[in-house]
Amino acid sequence: RGNNYLKKIRKVLNQEQEKHQISAFDNAFEGRPQQFELPLITEDGREVWHQVFLNPVYLDDDLNEISCLAYDISDRKEIDKKIRNSLREKEVLLQEVHHRVKNNLQVISSILNLQSSFVEDEKTLEILAESQNRIKTMSYIHETLYQTSDFSSIGFSEYIETLARNLHQSYSPKGTEVALELETAEIILD
Repeated sequence: RGNNYLKKIRKVLNQEQEKHQISAFDNAFEGRPQQFELPLITEDGREVWHQVFLNPVYLDDDLNEISCLAYDISDRKEIDKKIRNSLREKEVLLQEVHHRVKNNLQVISSILNLQSSFVEDEKTLEILAESQNRIKTMSYIHETLYQTSDFSSIGFSEYIETLARNLHQSYSPKGTEVALELETAEIILD
């Protein structure tokens, strides 16, 4: 209480930060409340983060000082940094899993295609073609799920419409004209 926070922090601010923070104090003295986070360097070289609230104080309609509250948020910043690093790590792992699943499905499809070139029996060729279509459908499902921005919920109607079109294209007998009619409501699933 009664301490001049600006004088204290000037000793531990770098030039770039000082310009920005001084302008926040100037804005507060012009009657605009300010809130910002600020990294400070202690004498022993540690980085300490403060969350600062500046509020104009009026006496008899005159602005002659500002109220400054500063909280040490270093622990919160460190936790936030760890969470962000963990999230990046999980994103990299998820990309790797996606890449491997995609490659494995492509390899299976290629093996079935190669095997088809050695088979003359129509029934066996149909079975191989159906298996390839199933692999393509699984690959499509995997790709669609991977491309969603939110893994916790999926827009099921869009997903089912695209899947139905894919299945219709894959399984419609050649030479026939089967129309696909879809009536879906907007549904979000976990």
